[in-house]
Amino acid sequence: MKTYLPEMTYIEVIEAIDRGAVALLPVGTIEGNAPHMPMGFDYLFAEAVAARVADRTGDVRLPGIAYGVSELLAGFPGTVFVSPDQLQAQVESILRSLVRHGFDHILVIGNHIPNQYPVEIACRRIRSETGIAVASTYPGMLAKSLGKDVFVDPSEMGHGAEPGTSIMMHLTPDAMRMDLVEPNRKVQGVGDFEFASAFGVKHGEGEVNIYLDLHDLTHNGAMADAPGASEERGALIMERIVDFVASFTDRYRELDMSVLQSEAPDHVVGKQ
Repeated sequence: MKTYLPEMTYIEVIEAIDRGAVALLPVGTIEGNAPHMPMGFDYLFAEAVAARVADRTGDVRLPGIAYGVSELLAGFPGTVFVSPDQLQAQVESILRSLVRHGFDHILVIGNHIPNQYPVEIACRRIRSETGIAVASTYPGMLAKSLGKDVFVDPSEMGHGAEPGTSIMMHLTPDAMRMDLVEPNRKVQGVGDFEFASAFGVKHGEGEVNIYLDLHDLTHNGAMADAPGASEERGALIMERIVDFVASFTDRYRELDMSVLQSEAPDHVVGKQ
């Protein structure tokens, strides 16, 4: 049974819709990571999850969207980014096409934090127009939540480090350049401000966003070191992620969209 949309005939697409297949849309990025990691980590990760889930469940996998909201990484050569509006419009158009032809259960498998909001807006617009609640999941966050016993040292977690290094050692070992691994040398702050995260600085007991680029924080794209990275770690966490997403699609395909309210209740403020 074919599960990759470009290889299917339209008759096979009709058959997939009739059997209740969930449409899987990977969304990633092409951006600078650490020197040892391929540019396509987010894209390759999302595509691999979608492919393995489709093979197991018989759901339909679409080609992934490779370009995401990666402007903050534009200082690293090879980064290709689109605006949030462009990503939102592309995701929305793809979802609308799927719904038009009868897919009533769609799962976006999207990596990279800045991609999440444009994807959410696209999914909400489709819900508003069609009543279909599109689902989305973030493999990078799943790796952290499902791998608490695997990635036990928080200092290893971060952009260009774990879980990405182990995952890519498993998925694309030939693309890795482990000879280029070097100790991370994060910049500690800007002016008198100490960095609290990749997105903000410390002030008193709180944090304030200052919209910087990643090269302001790190010379090589890595936000952590990953001395414990291994192919075995990557294989284990990929297995758990695929188990999780596959079990979700089996449950999600049974969701009756008609039980969701298509309009706000009459008592909601602004409802006439």
